[in-house]
Amino acid sequence: VGAVGTSVLTALSVLSGYGFTWLTAIGESTSHGSRLSVTSMIGTPVGEVAAWVGGLRAGDRAESLVHLAGLALAAWLCVLLLLRRVVSADQVLLRCGLAMVAVAVLGPVFHPWYLLPGLALVAVGGAGVRTTTAMVWTTLVLAVLVYMAYLLTMGVFLQKPGDRNQAPQNQALAI
Repeated sequence: VGAVGTSVLTALSVLSGYGFTWLTAIGESTSHGSRLSVTSMIGTPVGEVAAWVGGLRAGDRAESLVHLAGLALAAWLCVLLLLRRVVSADQVLLRCGLAMVAVAVLGPVFHPWYLLPGLALVAVGGAGVRTTTAMVWTTLVLAVLVYMAYLLTMGVFLQKPGDRNQAPQNQALAI
């Protein structure tokens, strides 16, 4: 399975014309954090205080340390979930989902769609009927909100009624 996946990924990367530049893009996304992530919400004020006390470099280091602490906490939670005794296959799915949610929430960059796969696994993982129902609805609502936000960024909802013949700028999909 790994060889097939690697082959498909390699072929798509080469045939798309972008090559493997997407790998550097992945590394860049975590270099500056995002204001929605928990670690940035904590790290930004800590960095500001550190910059005020010790200069700009101290502020950058302090914010990076908070991001690193969030990733360390996520890794620790993942290890705890991994080391617990497995009783059923549903527990494996549940723990994988919880690990994905922990990494998404505690990472230096957060976007709402990062939660979708983890929440779906928590829903499927059999955490109980109430939890499963709540996770299914949360995943559904979050998926719709992410799609609506995508449409807003593409300008789909910003058309005036008389502009129906003109396509909005940067529209990637036809509706």
